[in-house]
Amino acid sequence: MHVLSVGEDLLFFSRIRAEGIACGLSMSQARNAAELTAALNSTAEVSLILLDLDAMDASTVMAASAGRFPVVAYGPHVQAELLRNAREAGCTRVVPRSVFVKELQEILTGAKGC
Repeated sequence: MHVLSVGEDLLFFSRIRAEGIACGLSMSQARNAAELTAALNSTAEVSLILLDLDAMDASTVMAASAGRFPVVAYGPHVQAELLRNAREAGCTRVVPRSVFVKELQEILTGAKGC
């Protein structure tokens, strides 16, 4: 199974990637809309998208993915409107970044059952 992390933070992605690899998942990162489109059109079967709302608008990701994949979106808890917009865009789950970090292993476990 393949998890696509959408975000610009390379250090944070390395943390996500390490957790995913420990679960036996393949991981990749899309840092902009062009990379997102390329990743979604590649031969790797995406099973989950992790979206950093600081990096890309949820509606952009939902439009690009056409609802084919679950999307877990996360962002700063102080930006309630950003989180609300992600829910309204149709993201499967929307959480503050602190909750995302705390539950990352559980989120990835749900992707593969590791």
